[in-house]
Amino acid sequence: MLNLLFQDICCRIRMKMKKRKSSVPQEVWHNVYSTMFDDVYQKKCRLLDEAGIDYRVFMDPDEANLVYLRNYINKPDSYRMYYAFYVTRRDYKKACEAMKTLPDSPPGGFCSIAM
Repeated sequence: MLNLLFQDICCRIRMKMKKRKSSVPQEVWHNVYSTMFDDVYQKKCRLLDEAGIDYRVFMDPDEANLVYLRNYINKPDSYRMYYAFYVTRRDYKKACEAMKTLPDSPPGGFCSIAM
């Protein structure tokens, strides 16, 4: 009797965990690629447009790496903007294939934001 009760409790816990995993929102935006060069930015935008993927680009002129490179290399024209590409969770693998990056470790690191 005790064994059946324990199995029932374990089964209910597993069912709750499965429900929790499937209820992750699909509209969370994930970083798929980051760059600080204008020509790479234009190339990646073209690749995503051709694949028909909805994406957002976060542009930051005062990102910490850019400020360091501007001061260290003394070429402010080369490092003007930091571009971070974000796609929805359902398009993440498709975007990695289109941009030819690895889905497990994108160059920009993993970061997600809710928009």
